Amino acid sequence: MKKIFIALAFASITSMGLAQSMTPVYRAFENSNYEKVIELLNSPNYKNFKSAKSPGVRDYLLGISYSRIQEYNKAIDAFNSAIKKGNKASELNYELGQANFAINNLDDAIENFKKSERAKYKVEQSNYYIAYIYQLKEEPKNAKVYFGKLLKDKKTSKEMKQISYFQIANMNLEIARETNRTREIVEKYILPDYYKAIDIDPNSSTADDIDNRIKEIKKEFFLEENKLINGDPLPSERLSLSVEEKITYDNNVTLSDDLPSSTGTNKDSFFSQTRLNIEKAFNFKRRYTITPALELKNTIYTDRVDSEIYSNDSYNITPELDIDFAYRINKKPARLFTNLVYDYQAKDVNAQKSKQFNYRSQQFELGSEMPFFEVGNTTLTFKYQTYSYYTESLDRSSMVVSADQIIKKTYGIFVLLYQFDSSDYANSPNLNTTSHLFRVDYIVPGLFPNTSFNAGLSTNFISYEDAATDATRGLEMTTSLNAKLTRIINRNFSFGFEYIYTNNSSDEDTSNYTAHQTAIDFSYYY
Repeated sequence: MKKIFIALAFASITSMGLAQSMTPVYRAFENSNYEKVIELLNSPNYKNFKSAKSPGVRDYLLGISYSRIQEYNKAIDAFNSAIKKGNKASELNYELGQANFAINNLDDAIENFKKSERAKYKVEQSNYYIAYIYQLKEEPKNAKVYFGKLLKDKKTSKEMKQISYFQIANMNLEIARETNRTREIVEKYILPDYYKAIDIDPNSSTADDIDNRIKEIKKEFFLEENKLINGDPLPSERLSLSVEEKITYDNNVTLSDDLPSSTGTNKDSFFSQTRLNIEKAFNFKRRYTITPALELKNTIYTDRVDSEIYSNDSYNITPELDIDFAYRINKKPARLFTNLVYDYQAKDVNAQKSKQFNYRSQQFELGSEMPFFEVGNTTLTFKYQTYSYYTESLDRSSMVVSADQIIKKTYGIFVLLYQFDSSDYANSPNLNTTSHLFRVDYIVPGLFPNTSFNAGLSTNFISYEDAATDATRGLEMTTSLNAKLTRIINRNFSFGFEYIYTNNSSDEDTSNYTAHQTAIDFSYYY
């Protein structure tokens, strides 16, 4: 550029015979001292300077200098004056276009760059400016025409082709937003265009910008390959296996007869509980997750003398099928879920140190987890359960409705739960109950390094529908307090320590009891 200016300068100097007097102007210009150029050209010595061979050269140099110090309005006046005086510098319209663009004179800038393109000066850059300005003016059809010119021109650099493809994809995205099929269009057409843009030159800085844009779009439209359609992490399809061994000391073993109100034995014992769980998730179209699972649980009391204690020995076989459907509410992750659970329990019901059928149950659960509040998700569920017992008087069905709310704080997570349970005993209507459970849990995931803390407080109110039973027992209340520390040893092992306090109160004295349980557990995960 400066070589052109110098050539023009010497031509002008020669024609006017003013070589000596113009030298300071061109020296200042060559040294990029644009303030000095402006000062000299606006002085009386050069204000009326003219050149027969290079008309308007003074205004042209003023325009360049004003533009370089970002005084664009003065630059535009100087460039227009140079044009009126007949200046034919090839870069004149390109420089004028940049000045108009800088102060948002977009229509004038387009015309300047079109003239620059017709003059074959910086054709690539001129077409890009035209396309980009049309894009700013929200005229995508015109913008695509000029981006298309860049893509068709064999002389266009790889860098400019990549930028053009990138901008076309951006415009198509904005057009897609106006439709009711935005996500589908983005997945099928827009994202492939971004990938094509990257392929033009994968190692360029523009390719990095495009890659970041792809990540933003995938996040916005929940299209990340490792996530569900709603944006939640995609469940691992790896087979999951866990084994837990729990040893508990209970100072008042509950007489577990499966009645609505349990009673304490006032006897203490250790018991061990072994739990095995195996499950595997199957994902379909990143929207559906089907997870079959099987849990085996075995409970043994160490007191082998007292029948009230060892009659609680039992094992459970519990197959389960979970089905989740991912969706969104207000562009936030939500899910609909249903669970089918079958539970078979064998127990030492006759206190003969031999386990036999105690009950079988079926459970159907339907619920949804939704982002109603900023503090955390809300879950609403409905369950229907049926139980068939060895003791037929205990056969029952239950309808359970519950709602829980997660509240996330910087210092921990709260979970609030309310549950309503209505149980009907087919063969013993006097046992029909209605219960209301209120519970709050407080969870600190990182109380100490690799250690989490969980504390819970719950109160369950049980009332009897039968007037006679209700008069005898009144409103029964069971309060429970638990606290647990869990230490993660490594990715496969964890260790826990737990304390549970239970208090049951009733108008019937035999149903009043207090129990303390202290437990340790070891867990293995595969």
